[in-house]
Amino acid sequence: ALCLGDYSHRPNPEAAIFVARHVWPRVRAALPHAELWLAGPRAPTAVRELGQGEGVRYVGFVRDLSQLFGDVRLLLAPVLSGEGSRVKVITAASYGVPVVANALALSGLGLPAAAVRTGQTVAELAALAIAWLQDPVAAGRAGAAARAWAEANLVPDAVVDAQLESL
Repeated sequence: ALCLGDYSHRPNPEAAIFVARHVWPRVRAALPHAELWLAGPRAPTAVRELGQGEGVRYVGFVRDLSQLFGDVRLLLAPVLSGEGSRVKVITAASYGVPVVANALALSGLGLPAAAVRTGQTVAELAALAIAWLQDPVAAGRAGAAARAWAEANLVPDAVVDAQLESL
């Protein structure tokens, strides 16, 4: 599983710490060999030190996102605060990686239900991540749905049309 973000943006270290300390121990209890990767630049010490935990690896800045997204089964991306676009969610979709997140992380994006799983509590987020980690076929189908959504909605004409419609 992957947590991704520029850690200079306050909601990103907040989410990484939340996932690593609260959600991931539940995942590891069910799947002892599962790994959580924390990727992204400018991580504070508190995030880098999470990589010392059981089943957590801090990988920092990754130049090749295609390699990174090719090596993970899902993006675990709850957002606890903040507003705006969730670029990490859109990026995961564009690489065909399904997303486990809360409603705030998915707000306004319009990804299809087949590509995402939404949970609000620690237990729900962990259970949803476990389900896709245990079932690579289902995760693959969800990733394909995410990629199809991205191909239909992130091309320039579709973005322009959506912006014009919102105006």
